Amino acid sequence: MMMRLQKYDFIVHYERGKSMHLADTLSRAFLPFECDDGDDLEFVNMVNYLPISDERIDDIKAETRKDQSLRSLSEIILKGWLEEKKLAPELTHPYFDMRDELALQDGLIFKANAVVIPKNRRADMKARIHSSNLGAESCLRRARECIYWLGMSAEIKQYISACNLATQ
Repeated sequence: MMMRLQKYDFIVHYERGKSMHLADTLSRAFLPFECDDGDDLEFVNMVNYLPISDERIDDIKAETRKDQSLRSLSEIILKGWLEEKKLAPELTHPYFDMRDELALQDGLIFKANAVVIPKNRRADMKARIHSSNLGAESCLRRARECIYWLGMSAEIKQYISACNLATQ
């Protein structure tokens, strides 16, 4: 931002709030928030922002439905998490500590902005992430932008190190 502003010559000076009639008036004249029909709420479809093709998204959805642990996780996200870990289904225990970051949308489980990848698609994702033969940190950075699974970082590092050993 500093580089963009260098081409301008400007002077900054303090102006008292009572001298700025328009800004002062607008800051105090808020509109009350009323939400009766839901039209005022914005809906963000996180699937639209994934850098993943539609065919691959459909494939991930299908595999998510087939994966027993992710199916159980989907159900618990929809119903709501129980207060104690031991009361939740055992397949969901690894996700209990991150339960506040998990969401289900359009058949996909998201951890923050990243889609949770089913076990059957992880090998394919590792190959795609490393297809450009970038180093481990670059691949991890690329992966963390849009995908997630438990132990992903360790698996990707192991995959890349095995690739480097095979090429030497």
